[in-house]
Amino acid sequence: MILDPRQRFDLVKDPVHGYIRFTKKRLTDDEKVEADLINHPWLQRLRRIHQLQAAWTVYPAADHTRFSHALGTMHLAGRFARALYEPFYNHEVSQDSTLRDLLPEVEYVVETFRIAGLLHDVGHGPFTHLLDDRYLYPKYKITHEDISAKIITHELGDLIKGIKRSPEGRFKEQLDPELIANLVKKGGEKNLQFPWRGLHQILRGAYD
Repeated sequence: MILDPRQRFDLVKDPVHGYIRFTKKRLTDDEKVEADLINHPWLQRLRRIHQLQAAWTVYPAADHTRFSHALGTMHLAGRFARALYEPFYNHEVSQDSTLRDLLPEVEYVVETFRIAGLLHDVGHGPFTHLLDDRYLYPKYKITHEDISAKIITHELGDLIKGIKRSPEGRFKEQLDPELIANLVKKGGEKNLQFPWRGLHQILRGAYD
């Protein structure tokens, strides 16, 4: 039993959400943690990309970055996933215990959405959506979401698969980079099955 909470997670202070938890200390030699993604160059580059394009040149306080936005999205996506899925899971399992082995584990679902939230904008470039509208889509018929999906599956896939726990607990299933890519990409819901299609709007819909 781990008594020290810092063995399970570390903290970063967010100006909106307060303290955000993330896994940092590896409990086994082969384990990967959320900090490995947060500290990865693909994420760290978002520190240099403004969330609101060039708005900071007119409104000096509007200088927050896609990096801080990604941390906040990770936090909220995990909270939404838990609030929506955990009551459903507990109810269904209480009605039929055989479903325990058929439904995805709660912590697995929560961590899938945490990682999807963290990486949903990893493909953004300078001037964010303006780059999409004026260059990427007209010239290549792609958006930052297509780039994000490619980075998730090809550049960060092995790292994602090595993550075995959320800040709240472990799970047995292996995280699926393809699933996460479909959660962040427009039209990706067509490739999702139950229960992911219903939860998809945590990242793409009214909540988003």
